[in-house]
Amino acid sequence: MEYIVIALVVLLTVATTAFLYYRLFSPREAKKEKKSSLKSRDQIIREANKRLALNPKDRQALAMLGDLYFSENDFDKAARTYRLLIGQLTGATDLDEYTITLRHGLSCAKIGAYDEALKSLLFVKTLKDESVEANYYLGFIEFEKRNYDKALNYFKAALKLNPDHQLSLKYIGITLKKLGQIKESLRFIKTAVDRDPSQKDLLFELGECYAVLGHTDNAVKIFSHLRPDPVIGPKAALNAAVINIHTNNLEDALLDLNIGLKHSNIPHDLHLELLYKRANVLTSLQDLENAMKDLRAIRSMESAYKDVNELIQRLGEFSSNRHLQTYIVAPTSEFVTLCKSLALRYFKEASVKIVDVSVQKNDYADLLAEVNTPKWMDVCLFRFIRSSTQVGDTIVRDLANQIKEQKAGRGVCACAGEFTIGARQFVEARQIDLIDKPSLLKWLAKL
Repeated sequence: MEYIVIALVVLLTVATTAFLYYRLFSPREAKKEKKSSLKSRDQIIREANKRLALNPKDRQALAMLGDLYFSENDFDKAARTYRLLIGQLTGATDLDEYTITLRHGLSCAKIGAYDEALKSLLFVKTLKDESVEANYYLGFIEFEKRNYDKALNYFKAALKLNPDHQLSLKYIGITLKKLGQIKESLRFIKTAVDRDPSQKDLLFELGECYAVLGHTDNAVKIFSHLRPDPVIGPKAALNAAVINIHTNNLEDALLDLNIGLKHSNIPHDLHLELLYKRANVLTSLQDLENAMKDLRAIRSMESAYKDVNELIQRLGEFSSNRHLQTYIVAPTSEFVTLCKSLALRYFKEASVKIVDVSVQKNDYADLLAEVNTPKWMDVCLFRFIRSSTQVGDTIVRDLANQIKEQKAGRGVCACAGEFTIGARQFVEARQIDLIDKPSLLKWLAKL
């Protein structure tokens, strides 16, 4: 009999618990609870407005509204409400001066009213200097105003108060980068990224630090990782391409640029730069048809962008002149072969023997040749410059020095552009011939 009674008691207890649980946590009750919460918010607004209708300076009503707006992240309304309260703080023992002033400063900072925010947050520091939020937002305001030294001090103060404050750690790194202290910046930014790898904007900053410090492999890895991102992807793709162009990895650079240009809603200036870089890479890869498409697309977007009109004209000439195309954009080996052919045909009725070839990066090639004609014999140094723009006297003076070192009697300097007045004046009393684009085209025609 005792077992039956115990069993009935247990059963009754379970049933009662289940009923209470259902009443408290059933969807219907949850809806009622949510409705009650919403009603509570409406009641706060109605009560506050009712009191303000009777007294526009009612401190308790303003405090109720300010707290509500601030908790809902409605910072515009919160700033306006706390602004009214700040005017009544003097002698008001029923108001929390610190909280009201801090929230007013934070709300103003959130909506970009920096001057007003600055006044409140500086006053907060006189009340309580150990405020992480006040120090951080003072730093943020000074950062936005480009007062980076001041910003750095505030961010460091906030981080000292709270070593786990991620935003202060992040902005210390970015501010140091703005101040040109890249190595120190790298340390803070890397720590911030390690703590929160999801911050893609910070990861981008890390990539830029690596690039500036010459750690190009790390930089390219980061920028390549960020290329698909819809916001930061186009800029990351451009940065990766710039590094690959600099290291002559043109195929990789082309891939970077293609990925960058696949994004939609690319900012205008960035879109132009991506197209411009791709046109130059395609030109270097001798894909002149697609390079021309990009250049024309740029011209349709902005007719006077950089030297696009000149490049279009130049590529048009390349398309119709295979030798000129080789001279400007072909791989170095093909360019040197063409230069040898030109050197052999420069002097009429001459026997020319090329004895040395040296190439300066992809900028120019020097060919030292022994020339034997029916009237004279001499050593000549040819310099073939790949530039299609103006060539100044600096490179011509360097050629003159090389002629002396090689003990040559004369020199020939050719380019696919034109020579400046200074360059022409320099060679007037010297045995150096300057071959500009029109003369080069005639020379090429002999081939």
